[in-house]
Amino acid sequence: MRIVHQLSAEQIAYGLEMPRQLARGQYQACCPAHTDKSPSLSITEKAGKVLLYCFSGCTQTEVIEALVSRGLWPKKSKKAKVHTLVDRLEMESFCAAHVYNLRKQIPTSTKHQRLYRQYQRVLCSPFTPGELIEMNLFCMLYQADTRKGKTSTPDDDEKFLAFSRVVYDKGVPYDC
Repeated sequence: MRIVHQLSAEQIAYGLEMPRQLARGQYQACCPAHTDKSPSLSITEKAGKVLLYCFSGCTQTEVIEALVSRGLWPKKSKKAKVHTLVDRLEMESFCAAHVYNLRKQIPTSTKHQRLYRQYQRVLCSPFTPGELIEMNLFCMLYQADTRKGKTSTPDDDEKFLAFSRVVYDKGVPYDC
């Protein structure tokens, strides 16, 4: 199982024809979306993101599709809501505040009630939140690989069964 990471601007540029470095983090190469005799694709890396611009007029979608077909850009995946992990102190504080509100008969939202139940399962769990996250990640990668038709080892099958039971029982805490 592997996690695909974004390539750097340099790696993308040198994966195309006629690459050249203009400045630190700035490259030019032939655009893969059209037939190019001289470099017309600008590839810049800023703040960890790769920016692409074709001076011949190709759209960014066309350029990215061409890069994906050459294996220079990760395949498009379904966009998931980005969550941040919550540490144990935040969970305990949230639970204490929630219990206080319940005792004072202050109404709480369904979202807060669901979050409280998740946090309680994790706080009473023999596993740390980080371990639960790792188990959940393993299960997601295992399922993705089996959907792609990859064969798994008996050891991975055993791990998946054990981890999926724990993750299902305990839930994975996220700050919503």
